[in-house]
Amino acid sequence: MSNFKKVFSNTFWQVLSRFIQALIGVVSLKLLTEIFPADVYGQYVTLFEYIGFFAIAADFGLYTVCISEMSKNTKEKDEIFANLLFLRVVLTVFILGFASFITPKIGIYENTLIAKGIYIVSLMTGITLLSGTLSSVLQFELKMHKAALAQLFSKVVYIFGVIYLWKISLEGSDINKFDFLLDLNLLSSLVLLFFTFVYVRKYISFSFKVSKKYSLNLIKKALPYGIAIMLNKFYFKIDVLMIQAMKGNFEAATYSIPIKIMEILNLIPVFFMNSCLPFLGKTFKNSKEKFQNIIKGSFKSLFIVVCPVLMCGYFLAYPLTASLSNTQFLSGYHCVNDARQIFQQEELAIQECQKVAKGEFAIEKNSNSYVYYEGSDFAFKIILFALFFAFLNVVFNYYLLASDNQRTLLKFNFTALGLNVVLNYLFIPIYGFMAASLVTVVCEALILSLGLNYYLKNHKLNIGAEFYLKIAGLSLFLGFLCKYLYEFTFVYLKNFNLLLIIPVIVAMYFGLIYKLKITNLNDLKNYFKTS
Repeated sequence: MSNFKKVFSNTFWQVLSRFIQALIGVVSLKLLTEIFPADVYGQYVTLFEYIGFFAIAADFGLYTVCISEMSKNTKEKDEIFANLLFLRVVLTVFILGFASFITPKIGIYENTLIAKGIYIVSLMTGITLLSGTLSSVLQFELKMHKAALAQLFSKVVYIFGVIYLWKISLEGSDINKFDFLLDLNLLSSLVLLFFTFVYVRKYISFSFKVSKKYSLNLIKKALPYGIAIMLNKFYFKIDVLMIQAMKGNFEAATYSIPIKIMEILNLIPVFFMNSCLPFLGKTFKNSKEKFQNIIKGSFKSLFIVVCPVLMCGYFLAYPLTASLSNTQFLSGYHCVNDARQIFQQEELAIQECQKVAKGEFAIEKNSNSYVYYEGSDFAFKIILFALFFAFLNVVFNYYLLASDNQRTLLKFNFTALGLNVVLNYLFIPIYGFMAASLVTVVCEALILSLGLNYYLKNHKLNIGAEFYLKIAGLSLFLGFLCKYLYEFTFVYLKNFNLLLIIPVIVAMYFGLIYKLKITNLNDLKNYFKTS
């Protein structure tokens, strides 16, 4: 099988798995926002974003570095993996144990659902990290369809549990529902670990034979990259924590929805570049021209994918967000006694909201019968531009990794994180989650600019402006078409029309690329040749 087919096949299985998981995530997001008021859902989101800080530290970039090292030393992969597994277990126990100990003592989390749930979420996160460690072997062997199956089984267990929770709506308080949901996350992680282990054991010999040589080498390689990854991921997660601390659970929950969508979609370039990484490591040593071709092919491929996502997503922001969440998170006039009741005309809100009885979805501290606020759909429009830059900067992150320039990546991400924290600290108290959305765009654009500039100092990226303009123009045209198709079909299908519009637009997009000869499959294949 050619390198092109291996890369795209491996990426395809990961993307297909992520697509199925995304569908499951969409359903669970919809149901959870139906089950919980914004205040409780905000605490649930904050808990997972908070533990995410420690999970990133425990991950330490070892997954990607391990794949890179095994690709360079294939005969010693068992020894490399054994040391990776040992380091992962030590880091996970120490860092997540520290998180469990310190969180209940932090003032803003004391006596909250966050402090109550930290122990079980830490355990669940540790099990998930261990599963990720095992899947590095499948990534190296380009057998990610098996990892995808393990993840799918795990998510199926999770979604059935969420549907059960939604269907029976457990008797008692929101706390009972919250506890059930955390237990469900733990069960799902155990299913993931079991199936990943079953699939991995035929490709690797398990042992805890720790070699000082390999352990020190992995730490040396992972340290700058791990810190860079931590800094890169922190500004995704620190936004929610800062919003929750400065503006409360409601705004944190509202912001978390578009950020969650961005995180899901941003896995596409990560999966793609993980598949390219073994070839990047080999060609960097042996052929500068072939190395540059893989970078160029990767950049073009990801640009082709992200442009229509940006344009169509922008024009369909409201219906997409409405489909993924509860009406309490959308832009409009909301009834104070029940935020789920929403109107787009103020006159209707005045008439109808006075009739609504106060319930658990009531908006606190408001004397009027209704209130207007911008919701997740507006933030999503902004976040899409951050997604555009994030898609492309992944290429240069992996370039820096393959060329052993992790320290440079560290500097770039540290700069972006520092800017993120400062700008959020200044503007979140005034503009709330809107400020956080814009700051995310600025930081992603900065990282792309720094990475591209560094690459061009040492290499070439000869992609004509005509290619970019044609792809951007075609995507913009399809964006307008999405808008008009949505308005035309909404009368007949309501929001179910998205299930028709999205595949039609995807088929038209790639059909027009082929028809207009903007690029072709053979061109992309040639970029990934290493022999």
